[in-house]
Amino acid sequence: MGNEPTKESLKLHARGTADLTNRQGQVLGYLAMGLTANEIGERLRISTRTARAHMDVLKRKLGANRSRDLPIAYRRATGLDPLELVGATELAPHKNKARPKHPLADTRSDQNRPPGNPT
Repeated sequence: MGNEPTKESLKLHARGTADLTNRQGQVLGYLAMGLTANEIGERLRISTRTARAHMDVLKRKLGANRSRDLPIAYRRATGLDPLELVGATELAPHKNKARPKHPLADTRSDQNRPPGNPT
């Protein structure tokens, strides 16, 4: 039963990501990266309990039984890659909070340096 689409997931498919809040998209994207509720909470500067609450709403919206199934359920419902949900939001500055470091920040900065010019 858990793999059957719900009315909400069918609406999500029809409208793409319109039924997800920005925060739900961030949580879903981090789940797709393999992060736990605790790690998601740390990244988003929310409690683990709040991260789990977002996961519960996503499970209801996408018709998934387990949090780890959410990225697959999202892809099935929309045809979109859930990792794209954290692409822009990961780099966006957070209001009144320090900007989180992007996981690839160190490798990206090396690509922008001219060869033979260490810093």
